[in-house]
Amino acid sequence: MRAEPVLSKAEEHGCAQVVSYPVAPKGAEGAAGHVVPVDNQDGKAAFRKQARRSQAADPRSNDDDVIVAALHSQKLLRARRRVKSVRHRRSIVCSPAMDSSNSFALEVHDLRKSYKGLPALRGVSFTVPRGEIFTIVGPNGSGKTTIMEILEGIRRHDGGTFRVLGGRPSDLRVRESIGVQLQEAEVMQNLRPMEVLALFRSFYSRGLEPREALDRVSLDPPRRALVRELSGGQRKRLLVALAIVNDPDLVFLDEPTTGLDPAVRREVWGIIQDLRARGKTVVLTTHYLEEAERLSDRVAILYRGTIAALDSPAALVGASGLAGLIIFTFEAEPPGLTERIAATFPNAVVSGASARVASVRFEDDLHQIFEIARAAGTSVRELDVHAPTLEDVYLFRTGRAWPSEEPATEAR
Repeated sequence: MRAEPVLSKAEEHGCAQVVSYPVAPKGAEGAAGHVVPVDNQDGKAAFRKQARRSQAADPRSNDDDVIVAALHSQKLLRARRRVKSVRHRRSIVCSPAMDSSNSFALEVHDLRKSYKGLPALRGVSFTVPRGEIFTIVGPNGSGKTTIMEILEGIRRHDGGTFRVLGGRPSDLRVRESIGVQLQEAEVMQNLRPMEVLALFRSFYSRGLEPREALDRVSLDPPRRALVRELSGGQRKRLLVALAIVNDPDLVFLDEPTTGLDPAVRREVWGIIQDLRARGKTVVLTTHYLEEAERLSDRVAILYRGTIAALDSPAALVGASGLAGLIIFTFEAEPPGLTERIAATFPNAVVSGASARVASVRFEDDLHQIFEIARAAGTSVRELDVHAPTLEDVYLFRTGRAWPSEEPATEAR
């Protein structure tokens, strides 16, 4: 089993940290708890042979455990050859230490990016506190993925500053502490999910066991199933599992539910909420406004490379000034009913005993409707109240609202 690194100060080296990896002895403990020889050149064959002997004693072990142990063993073998006569070797990591006291997982100021002279980001600024689900929404081409890729360290920016977990994405400790699920990604099709996870886990000095990562995303494929045999929903879960296999403090999820049916989408929502419950920070992009409203602590609406609005979903709706809608029908249509409705609600759309009223003061307007019914000698038979949603705010902020969806005014 891979040894965890021992962190210590290294002022004499001028570095923020020293990472020491103990070198395994001639036997290393496998994932299923069995001692496995690491000096054997044909590691994979040795592990499968060991597994056949072990499975009789431990029915829970299987070929997936063998693959995990084999990958770890091969790394230990390479380390043993490098060290030769010494028992330990130190790898000096010269990278700035992260500021763990910083309360922000992300700090972005005046971020800019252009492609062939066309601006994609025009001075984007925001902060994301630790432990928050922060969602970026916007039309196609608004710059959502560009922001994500810059913060992940896979795309250069043209201007502005940003800090990820108090450091830079290129810093080793930052890379070890973030997880990334790209918008489009291809996984080795002819491997099993456990094998892919074991490979990705081997890139980090700490993290989850592959089986635990699968459990966290509720993925339990058949033991011998290959990646190419997984359904679309299972592949999405596998990508999320790959993003959290290093047990990161900050997780980037770029459109994690695109193309999923409603049931699977809600299962992925549960995975994201579980990450927050574990104290992780999640930054995600989505085209589903219901998803952003349901999951997010705060939402940034990105439009033409700038942030058009940023706040909690409830605050965005409350401050939008957009009108809700009240639809009501009276039991009868006594004389003068239409005139009474028009006098109280000048902009109402009346059809017989029914009417539609745009409202920004639901309580007051509902009281007025019942007063009209009492004065006309009738009663209210049907009543529907539709409050504005985050989708309404999004459409208005991005200039895509219907002509009638203008901010309502208090004066009538």
